[in-house]
Amino acid sequence: MPQLGHGMEERPVRTVDVVPHFFAGAHVRALQIPVWVSGRMWLEPHYHDPRLKPIGKLKTIVPERPDAPDMVLDACLAFAPALFAATCPSLKRVKKELGDLTQLDFNMGQHEVPASWAVLRDEARAEFATLAVWSAELERVDIDIN
Repeated sequence: MPQLGHGMEERPVRTVDVVPHFFAGAHVRALQIPVWVSGRMWLEPHYHDPRLKPIGKLKTIVPERPDAPDMVLDACLAFAPALFAATCPSLKRVKKELGDLTQLDFNMGQHEVPASWAVLRDEARAEFATLAVWSAELERVDIDIN
């Protein structure tokens, strides 16, 4: 877990499910992306399809700001680059530029985001539009056992 909390309670606030149209010919959830918040917001992958792996060594991404327009696109590129391999020639270059980075921080670590990430985003937009993406807000359920 990244050091983002600054002593605050870490809690998931949303989950994003990604359903690619071409995996095994079935519409099954391939990737779930919990959106966590504490001092800042971050996203982590939870894989339902073993064919998916992150680009490089990425384990988390921090969006530029909460609900940034490209937040889910960035998460899909970071955590499921195989979904974009056929349409994104810059993937290999981005992976090389990421090196051993485990957290991609679009907020306070913009200097570590590869310059070619913007090109990758543009290449991925058409394929991203074909994915079924579902989002659900999460609320804590208090259980009274009395």
